[in-house]
Amino acid sequence: MRTRETVVTLVRRIVSCVGVAVLAACGSTPPPPDWEVDARAALDAYARDALRGRTALADRDLARAIDAVSSTGRPGLVARVQLTRCAIERAALAFDACPDPVATGRDGGAEEHAYAQFLSGHWSGLAPRDLPETYRAVVAAKDDSARLAALRGIDDRVSRLVACGALMGATRLPPDGMDIAIDAASEGGLRRALLAWLGARERAASLAGDTVAVSRIRARIAVAGGTPTTR
Repeated sequence: MRTRETVVTLVRRIVSCVGVAVLAACGSTPPPPDWEVDARAALDAYARDALRGRTALADRDLARAIDAVSSTGRPGLVARVQLTRCAIERAALAFDACPDPVATGRDGGAEEHAYAQFLSGHWSGLAPRDLPETYRAVVAAKDDSARLAALRGIDDRVSRLVACGALMGATRLPPDGMDIAIDAASEGGLRRALLAWLGARERAASLAGDTVAVSRIRARIAVAGGTPTTR
């Protein structure tokens, strides 16, 4: 399950089918149904708007995604969308917004159940092979060095933030993992996520008595536009 899937693959396939003969050949691979295209686009917009703090837009995006998958009458797809919501809230450290991912994913299949367990932070018995490939190395890592390497190996910024949030929930996030999350949120202009992770970093620096770091982080919070918040 990827949180930022787009229709790029579909567009490329259509563009490559030029000419009657080629179009006929491409007919053997039908495009995805409209509901799937709509759901992917809505979830992509949801992730972006939710992590930027555009709550009203994010709510509408999520409603569009749920409406699209509901048209199939398949509860597992609705569970998948709701788990995507949980993942994005984890990425912004808003754990209260989805306190029980396992319950959220109950109507899904084996993949949804594994992903829900990953998001819940209760990793006992969780087999990395049951997860989306993006997160397997994160769960399989045995020490902080391996976890940091696994996080840096995730290309997609939102997925990297989700992994950092899941590790935080599992109390397995190394201190430098906060900086990885901060960089991902900053590079993507994801203000809400950035403020949440800067707030977490500030609290950690304050507990460590690192006044220089606290001052630097507070300056970044001021530039980003407000007090760190998870809502």
